[in-house]
Amino acid sequence: MCPDVTRLLTLVTLLGICVTSALSETPERDFLGRSFEADGKAEHGDFMETVTRTHAETEHVPGTLEARATASEVDDSLAQDPFTAKTDTSEVDASLAQEPSTAETDIDAPIQLVRPNPNGHEQLEVCEEGLRHLASVPSPLALIAVVGKFHTGKSFLLNQVMHKRGGFGVGKTVRPETMGIWMWGKPLVMTLESGMNISVIFLDTEGFAASNISESYDAKVFAVASLLSSYLMYNSVKIIDQSDIDYLELLARRTQLFALQSQLNAERYALEFNHNLLKFPPLLWVVQDFVQAGLGGADGESAQSWLKRLMKTSTREQEKHEISLLDIFDSVDCHTLFLPAVRKRLLEDLSRAQEEDLTEEYREERDDLIEKLRKGLVAKERNGVAVDGAELKLLVKLLVEAANEGSLAEIPGRWGTFTQHLTQTAFQECLKFFDAEADKQKDHGAMGDLALQRWYNETANRTQLLMNRLLIGLGSSRVQSGKKIEEALRRRYEVIMELNSRRLDILCQQTQQTVEVDMDREARKLALPMRSQDLLTELESLIGKYSLTFTQTLAAVNDTRTFLLYVDSTQKVLTSCTEKFLTRNRLQIQAMLETVKENSIAFFRNNMADEVTRPLCKARLKTLQNEQSIRAFEHYKLGAEMAEEEKFYNVHKSDYLLTMQQVAEEYEEANDRKVRALCDDKASSLLETLQERFNSRQIQLPTNATDIKTKYDEIAAMLVVQYTHSLDLYQDTTPYKTSLADFQSKAEDIRDKLLEENLHAYTKEVDEPLETAVKVIMMSADRYDTAFALSQYANAVCLLHLDSGKTRAWDQHLKAQIIAYYISNNLAMQRELHKRTGLWADIKGFGQWLMWVLFG
Repeated sequence: MCPDVTRLLTLVTLLGICVTSALSETPERDFLGRSFEADGKAEHGDFMETVTRTHAETEHVPGTLEARATASEVDDSLAQDPFTAKTDTSEVDASLAQEPSTAETDIDAPIQLVRPNPNGHEQLEVCEEGLRHLASVPSPLALIAVVGKFHTGKSFLLNQVMHKRGGFGVGKTVRPETMGIWMWGKPLVMTLESGMNISVIFLDTEGFAASNISESYDAKVFAVASLLSSYLMYNSVKIIDQSDIDYLELLARRTQLFALQSQLNAERYALEFNHNLLKFPPLLWVVQDFVQAGLGGADGESAQSWLKRLMKTSTREQEKHEISLLDIFDSVDCHTLFLPAVRKRLLEDLSRAQEEDLTEEYREERDDLIEKLRKGLVAKERNGVAVDGAELKLLVKLLVEAANEGSLAEIPGRWGTFTQHLTQTAFQECLKFFDAEADKQKDHGAMGDLALQRWYNETANRTQLLMNRLLIGLGSSRVQSGKKIEEALRRRYEVIMELNSRRLDILCQQTQQTVEVDMDREARKLALPMRSQDLLTELESLIGKYSLTFTQTLAAVNDTRTFLLYVDSTQKVLTSCTEKFLTRNRLQIQAMLETVKENSIAFFRNNMADEVTRPLCKARLKTLQNEQSIRAFEHYKLGAEMAEEEKFYNVHKSDYLLTMQQVAEEYEEANDRKVRALCDDKASSLLETLQERFNSRQIQLPTNATDIKTKYDEIAAMLVVQYTHSLDLYQDTTPYKTSLADFQSKAEDIRDKLLEENLHAYTKEVDEPLETAVKVIMMSADRYDTAFALSQYANAVCLLHLDSGKTRAWDQHLKAQIIAYYISNNLAMQRELHKRTGLWADIKGFGQWLMWVLFG
C-alpha cells in the first residue's frame, strides 16, 4: 500500500480514537482537584438586568486593569493600574482622549456575545445585543480570551487579571457557570510598550469536557474564541498532563481546518480574504493552584521550558509523534499561579475573597502574569491595519456561521492520494534538478545581468520540460504543477539574483582593493618630498592607469548596477589615495622647512658666538645682529627653495622671522646681563673706596654735619667721574644707568649712617643733663594725657637743661635733633608715650597739635 495512504488512514484512526477518548472522559475535577459530575447548565441572568448593574456593585481592588470612566479617577489609577503604572500623566490623558465615549461602552458588566442553541446545546448563535455593543468599540483594540476545561477557574482568573471581585460569574457549585462566550462590557484603555493606546476586551468562555456536551461543541467554542482573540490563555489546574496537551492539539488541528472554511465564508460579509485575521494568537498556558517544586529559581527549569519539553515528548504507542502546538501558535509560553487562598470558606466561593485574603505568592505571580500580558499583547489587525469593533462584529458572525456549517475536510480517495503524491514528488525532483544546475552556475562566479538572465531562461525551460514529461497524461494536474513550479523557480531566481549580486559586490570590492594596493605600491616609489604640483601630475597619471585596469578586469559584468556603483566608488578610492600622498608630501615639506629653520638659527647662533666675546655697546650689538640675520636668512632661503610655491610657505617664513627676532632679543638680554655685571663690579669697587675714605676713623666725631655733607659730596663726585670714565662705552645701555643709580643710592646710605653716628656722638656729650631732664619729665608726666602734649613738655624740659654749660652755644636745630634722638632711644620715655596712644588720645592729641600749629 502507498505509504502516504497508510499514513492518511492512520490519521483518521487517530482522530476516531481521540473523539472516543473525549466522550469517555472521566468526571471533571474542579480547580481544587475534587471530582464531581456536572449536572446542569446555569445561564447568566437577563441581559438588561446585567447591563443596569451599578458601578457601586463592582468593588475595585488596588491595581485594577479596568478602564477609567472619568478624568477624576486618573490620579488614583496611575498608582494602581498595572498596565499603565509606567506611563506619565500625559500618556493617561492621551488614553482618556481615545477611550470609547458611547453609552454602550460604559457598561461595566459582562455581556454575552455568543450563546449555545437552546435546542440540544450543539450549535452556536450570536447575541445581537452583545454584537451591537462590540461594534461600538473603536480601533485599535485587542481581545484577551481564556479557554479550558469547565470549573478550572477561568472566570476567577479573568477577574484577577482585571482586578475585580464582582466581574465574571464564578461557579459556586459543581454546575458550569459560563455558557457560550462573554465579554466584559467596558473596554479598558491600555498603553503598550510601543506607546500605542488600545482598547482591551476580555472574553470568558464556556468550559470544555462538561457532561452531555459534545467534543464538536467544545471545538466550536475554542475555534471562535481563539481566532477572535489577540492573546489566548489556556487554563488548567495543578499540573499539565499529556491528556490536556492532546486535547488542546486536537482542538487546534480542527480549528486550522475551520479557519480555512471561515475564510471562504468571508465574502458574504464583505470581508476581503486575508492571511492574518484568522491566524492563531500567542498561547499562554496558565496552571492554577500550582504547588510542585522544580520550577524557577537559580537551578530550576522555567515554566516555558517545562511546557515545551512536555510538548516534545510522545506518549502514543506505536507512533512517532511530536506535539504540533509549537508550530500552530505564534508563540507558546507558560505561567504558574499558587493557591489563591487557604481557607475553606474562600475556596468554596472565591468571589468573596478580598485582595488581602489572597496569598502573597498568588498576588506576586498574578502581577507577573499581568505584566507578561501587557508586554505580549498587540492590537488585532487585518492586513497590517488595526480593526475596530464593527469589523469584529462581522468576524463573530462569520466564525459562528462557519462553525455551525461544519469545517472538517473530506478524506481524499486513493487515486487522489496517488496523484497528489506523484505531483509532489515530480515537483521536488524538478526543484532538485534546477538546484543542481544552480550549483553548477555558482562555479562560474559572478555573472552579468544579461548572462544571468539567459542562464535562467534556459534552465527554467529545461525544468518545465522535465515536469511535463514526469506528469504526462495527468491533464489539469500538469497545468497546475506547471504554474506551481514556475512560481517556485521565480522565487529561486530571486534568491540566485541576490546571491549573484553579493558575489558581484565581493568581486568588485576585491578588484577595487587590488587596484588601490597597486597604485599605492607604485606611488610609494616616488621620491618625496617634491613640489606639490609635480606630485599631483604624477598621481593623476596613476589614477587614469588604474581606473582603466579596474574597468578592463570587470568587463564581463559591466552591464550591472553594482559595477557602475563601484566605478564611482573606485574613482573616489583612488582620489583618496592621491590625497593621502599629497598630505604625506606636504608633511615632509613642512618637516624639511622646520629642519631648514633650525639649521639657519643654529648658523646665526654660531656666527654670533664667534663675534661676541665680550660685552658690547648697544649700537655695536645691533649692527652685528643685522649682519648675521641677513646671512642666516640667505641660508634659510637656499634650503627652502623647493617650498616657495607652497601655500603654507609664507606662513612658515613669518614664523622663522619671528623666531629669529626672539633669538636676537635673547642675545640683547645676555649682553645686558654682561654689561650689568661689569658695571656692578665697578660700582662695588668704588663703594669700597668711599667706605675707606669716608668713615668715623677719617673724620673726628662729633663734628658739624655740614662739614660731613661737604666732605661726602667731594668724594662722591670724584667716584662718579671714575665710574663714568671707565664705563663710557656702555653709557647708552640700560644696565649702565641702573647700576649707576644703585651706586649713588648705596653711597647716600653710607653718608646717612655717618651722620647718625655723628648725632650719637653729640648725644653722649650731653648724656648727664638729659638724664636729669628725663627724671623731671617723669615726675610731671601724669599731668599730660596725650603723646603730643607729653612730647612737647619733654622737648621744653630737655632744651632748658641744654641751655647751660658748653651746650649753650650749640645750634638750636642741633639741640632739637639730639633731644629727638635721645627720647627715641630712651625706654622709659617710650613706655610713657605708648601709654598715651589710642583712638581718643590720638584725636585729642591731633586737636592739640592743630592748636599748636595755629597759635604757637
